[in-house]
Formats: sequence, structure tokens, C-alpha cells
Amino acid sequence: MATITRENIGKLNDKLVVKITKDDYYKNFETGLKAYAKNANIPGFRKGMVPSGLIKKMYGQSILTDEIFKTVDQEISKYINDEKLPVLVQPIPVEDDNKDLKIDVNAPQDYSFSFEVGLEPEVKVDPKKIKVTRYVVDVTDAMVAEEIDKLEMRHGKYSEPEAISGDDDVLNIELKESDKEGNLVEEGVTKATSVLLKNVTAKTRKKLDGQKKDFKLVVKLSDAFDGKDLENVLAQLGFETDDKEAAKKYFELKVLKVGAIERPTMDEEFF
Repeated sequence: MATITRENIGKLNDKLVVKITKDDYYKNFETGLKAYAKNANIPGFRKGMVPSGLIKKMYGQSILTDEIFKTVDQEISKYINDEKLPVLVQPIPVEDDNKDLKIDVNAPQDYSFSFEVGLEPEVKVDPKKIKVTRYVVDVTDAMVAEEIDKLEMRHGKYSEPEAISGDDDVLNIELKESDKEGNLVEEGVTKATSVLLKNVTAKTRKKLDGQKKDFKLVVKLSDAFDGKDLENVLAQLGFETDDKEAAKKYFELKVLKVGAIERPTMDEEFF
């Protein structure tokens, strides 16, 4: 029968020594050996007809080792659970104690394994002595409207219309650095990204409205985007978000795909 002894080796460290006998694991080893023999495919033998002695010779060592470690793991887990040890760090084998361990399928015996465990420190807190600041958040109508907008977009139904038609449309675009006339810059910056139509400026939005896949438009970054949206695009293109010169650059904007979000009905079923 397996036994476990516990020794304190530090302020928050204990050593557990697990001792198992041959009776603790050998029956399961023999069962595992037979199960392996039934399914083994070895040239020269029909499936399930391989002699047990050959199976033991070929695979017995690994099957026995697995069964011993499985038994040790089960015993130590049961001990921790039964003794309600406040374990912070799972058991770690003590190498110095286990280095001379030898498992031999031809000479099964009793074994001893040592593990070190880290324990949770005992913490006592008196809530009456704790001073905290309670913040009262003033939830405005604008904050509520913004959150509802996010929920509607997150849970909306996605489709791929033929043409750009609404502020909630998602545009997969490709930006290629060019000059004002649309001539591409050799080795210029190129980036595929996606934007919401409502996140481009009204002037650019008007030019994109009704357009379809493969439509091209030459834009000046600072004219097509502003505020945080401009900063996001600059960052995606590899520029600093406050790079004013980069914001003046021209890019060919090509529509790769049009996606639309159909907002759900904000009723009781939605929530």
C-alpha cells in the first residue's frame, strides 16, 4: 500500500516522499501489457496473437514506467486533496533524491519518489482597517449611445453587398503610395487594411458612396482621415502617428471588398 510522508523544508516549502509497493502498480501493468498485445501489429504475427513475452521484451519497460508514474501521480494528488494542502506550486521532483532511481521491467520492486511543493502563505486581512476610494461614475447619454453602437456593430449580421451604400459598411482596401496624379511611387509604402466607411471624412465618403469592388481613388491621407482614424492609418502604414509630413502623402486607395453590417433589433431578445 502506498504511503506519503510530509517534511517541512522551508517557510513555505514541504517535501513529500511517496512510497509505492509492487502491489500498487503491477496488476495495472499486467493489464496494460495484455491490452497492448491485443492491438499490437508486429510483422510475422497476426494481430492479437503476439506472445506476451515478446511484448514485454519490446514494450514492457515503457509500459511499466508509465504505470509507475501514473500511480505516483494519483497518490500524490489524492494526498493533497485529502489533506487539503494549500498548494501554490505543483509538486516538483527532487532531482538529488530521485537520481539513483532505476526501474527494471525484469525486477519490479518498491519505489520511493521525492517531491517539493510550494505552499500558499497565510494572509490575514481586516477589512475594517482598509481605506478605499469609492468612485461614482457619471454615465452620460453619449456614453450609453456609444456602447449601444458598439453592441449593434459587434452582433450585427454581416453581408457583402455589391456597392458601398451605408456608413456601417466595412471596406477592405489597399493603399499604395503615389503622387497627387496617382502615379505609384517606386518601392513606396503599400498596405492592405480595413476601415468603416463612417471613419473616413465626409468628403471622401461622398466619393466612395455607390462605388464597387476595384474602384480606385487617389487620396491625401489628412484629407481622407482625421483625428484618431488618421493616427491609426499612419501607424498601419508604418509612420509615427504624429508625423505631419506623412499625413500629407498621397495614396491610391483601391476597394478590395465591400462588407455591410445589418444592425440587430435592440429588443428584449437581444439582451
